[in-house]
Amino acid sequence: MVLTEVILSIALFSIVLVYSLNSLVSIYEKNDQELLYTTAKLKLETTRLFILKNNNFSKIIFDDETLYYDNKVLLDNVQSFNIEKDTHNIYTINITLDNITQNWKLK
Repeated sequence: MVLTEVILSIALFSIVLVYSLNSLVSIYEKNDQELLYTTAKLKLETTRLFILKNNNFSKIIFDDETLYYDNKVLLDNVQSFNIEKDTHNIYTINITLDNITQNWKLK
């Protein structure tokens, strides 16, 4: 009888352990993805603030997935970058980094 209780306890403990580990792995993966997403958004926001503060759009160059400002690296791994100027001197910047696309309107 005791042996049956021990086997049953080990089986229940194994089931609980497997589900707990599965939950921990999924939480870890979700946190890892959230970290990458938040980091990319932070990089985009700091880039926007830098461009807004310096306010010299002619120095921005996009070449080979790298964004340069005054021949210095501003941002790496940029999938796309486009800058347009309208008649009211408002610049529209479209930028994509790590599959996050943002549209900025800067004056």
